[in-house]
Amino acid sequence: MTNQIANLPIDRARLNTWSEFHRLLQERNQHPEQAVEIDRTIRQNFGTTCAVMVLDMAGFSKTCSSDGIIAVLAAIYDMNEIVSALIAAYQGNVIKTEADNVYATFDTVDLAVNAARSIFLQLNTVGIGASIGIGYGEILMIESKEMYGIELNLASKLGEDIAQRDQLLLTETAFDRLTQKTIAEQKAAQKMEQTISGLNLAFYLMPN
Repeated sequence: MTNQIANLPIDRARLNTWSEFHRLLQERNQHPEQAVEIDRTIRQNFGTTCAVMVLDMAGFSKTCSSDGIIAVLAAIYDMNEIVSALIAAYQGNVIKTEADNVYATFDTVDLAVNAARSIFLQLNTVGIGASIGIGYGEILMIESKEMYGIELNLASKLGEDIAQRDQLLLTETAFDRLTQKTIAEQKAAQKMEQTISGLNLAFYLMPN
C-alpha cells in the first residue's frame, strides 16, 4: 500500500492539509445549518476506506517497573523497527507511533491479518510480546500522519484494552471483509463479546 496522499488526485492532495481540515471544522461549528454539506466536503477531501491495525506492546507498565524506562524505550525501538518493516512488506503504511503503540493501514483485511501473524512470529524471536486489533471502514486521513474513524476506535479498544499477548482481534466488520478464511479458520475463530467504556463490543479472536 503506497502513501495515501501521494496517490490522491492533485486537487484533493492539495486540500488534504491540517489547515484545511481545521478550517472546515471551524466553518461547521460556525454554520451548523451547513453541516451536511461540510461533512460531505470533509469526506471527499479526507475520507478513505481501508483496514486499520492498532498494535500495543505487551507488559509496558510491568516492564517499566522491573527494568526501567530506558530498557523499555530500547525495546520499543526494536519493536518499531521490526513492525514497520513487516507492515511495509505486506503493502501497509505506518501512520504513526505513540509510546508503545503502532497505528497502520492496509488496503485489505487479508493483508493486515497476514502482517499481524508475521509480526507476532518475529517479535517473539526477540522476546517482545504484542496484542493487535484490526478494523475495516471509512477513516479520515490527514496528511498521512493522523487518522480518525469509528473502526479505528474499535480496533484501538481491541488492540490496547482487550487483547492479551499474541492475540489478534478483529471487529465484526473486519472479519466479514476477510476473504482468505478457510473452513478450519472460520471454525477456529471465536466470536466474543465484551463491554468496555460503555460500548458493547462483538469481535473475533483469530487463530495465529
